[in-house]
Amino acid sequence: MAKKRGREEEDKEGANENENDTKMQKVEGNEIVKDDKDDEEEEEDDFLRRDADDSGSEDEDVEANDSGPVKKKRESQLKFAMVCSSNMNRSMEGHFQLEKVGFDVYSYGVGTQIRLPGPGGQEVFDFGTPYQTIKDTLVSGGHAQWFRQRGLLAMLDRNISIKEGPERWQEMESSEIAKLDVVFCFEGRVFDLLIEDLEGREPQEFEPIHVLNLEVKDNADEAAIAGQICLELCKLLQKYAKNLEDKLPVAVEEITKKYEREILSKTCYL
Repeated sequence: MAKKRGREEEDKEGANENENDTKMQKVEGNEIVKDDKDDEEEEEDDFLRRDADDSGSEDEDVEANDSGPVKKKRESQLKFAMVCSSNMNRSMEGHFQLEKVGFDVYSYGVGTQIRLPGPGGQEVFDFGTPYQTIKDTLVSGGHAQWFRQRGLLAMLDRNISIKEGPERWQEMESSEIAKLDVVFCFEGRVFDLLIEDLEGREPQEFEPIHVLNLEVKDNADEAAIAGQICLELCKLLQKYAKNLEDKLPVAVEEITKKYEREILSKTCYL
């Protein structure tokens, strides 16, 4: 009888645990439910939507829960940086694409200030100004529709979802830059300025930093194409991470031939 009572008590405890688990799962499910956006926000978000199947990593694991499959971030061996002039469009598209599949990625600009087109001339901001502040400034000027039609508000919404504000490469500490493995530029002038900056810094550990450049026009469509090319190349570099210095030229040549786009490469040491 003692054994029978023990089993009955265990059965009751197991039933209680299952009931508690079910309640916890329901609560967790509620926490991740998001409210629907209004039509205007959905229109702006179209700029940011990408087909996950196109950019997903083959090495990525998928974990299922009550709300459906959830992508698990894989560990990244390499540290990447995306760099353009203002850290607004091209570098942020690259940042967006790589971050989606779990790469360790950062982004910067090399310009002196952030310059955006406006109906009455350029809109100028300092580096470090939060993306949200930049968006609020553009909207409050009475030309929100002008900026919306040109994709600038959607671009800023994407940026806001990634980090607080644009960062300037030249203001970064050498100790932080030295941790990077691959730096991807999207304009020849940016590439030259970045190389000049690296060569002017006092070396830390003489670790290699591989700097690449893909020439890209500064508009949303070209940035989206470049982001996919960049992602594909970075996946190859990640694959060759243990022998990066020897395999990087091989990866660059493969992507160059596939897309018929020239990619410059230079190795610096810091």
